[in-house]
Amino acid sequence: MTKQSDLSPKWRERFAFFEQYGPLKTPAALVAFKALPYRKKVLINMNYWALFFGIIYLPMLGLWRRWLMLMAATAAIIAIEVIMMIMLNFAIGWIFLLLFFVFVASSTNYAYFLKRTTGEDSYNLFIGRRWF
Repeated sequence: MTKQSDLSPKWRERFAFFEQYGPLKTPAALVAFKALPYRKKVLINMNYWALFFGIIYLPMLGLWRRWLMLMAATAAIIAIEVIMMIMLNFAIGWIFLLLFFVFVASSTNYAYFLKRTTGEDSYNLFIGRRWF
């Protein structure tokens, strides 16, 4: 069990869910997650600070390895976007970048939970998600 006295109530609720059920890729967690009301699902699943301010928010949480991978992946996606826009004049790359940040934001809560409880700071941007 992690020391939670210095966490906000939102983080305490997220941590309690992850301590009880584990990551959202486990069957028990998925069943429990589906039973939650909509607002609780959003609280557990999405981190809007990471979505909109991930570049500065992840280092504030101490997720440095995750931040490095975010920077590298963002640079690669932007390079692909530039090539697509030059060759095709097509903006699908921007949609891909937005989806990428949504996936990162949806796994940040579990990554921070792991950092606080086990000290693990993984390079995996999608840790704890059922897709990866």
